[in-house]
Amino acid sequence: MPEMPPPTTTALSPTVMIVEDEFLLAMDVEAMLETNGYRAVGPAATVDQALDMLARQRPDIVLLDISLRGEWATPVAGALRKAGIPYLVMSAYSASELGPSGVLDGTRNIGKPVDERRLIGALAEVLASR
Repeated sequence: MPEMPPPTTTALSPTVMIVEDEFLLAMDVEAMLETNGYRAVGPAATVDQALDMLARQRPDIVLLDISLRGEWATPVAGALRKAGIPYLVMSAYSASELGPSGVLDGTRNIGKPVDERRLIGALAEVLASR
């Protein structure tokens, strides 16, 4: 993967990349983010789309569905870890169902369906710890 571009943050609106293959859910999450002052980019619906987006822009944080059209998104999680970009998993899968992938160890899963309060709280917590 080529070198990551610089962050696209502004002081008032952190950039959140949405990696989600369910279009309606991605649009709901985008609306939640924008209502709460975040700048949403995406959605990327496949591993290849997500990696391509990451090659062109550097979000402050990523919301990552771990199963994208039947393909595990662990290559995306690995690229994010390598680039130092924090991410939250959005999945109905439990931690035990995700298996020992290494790149998902210690990653917070905000679950599905996505609860706005849980989403915004998790984003704020992760971004404050950077």
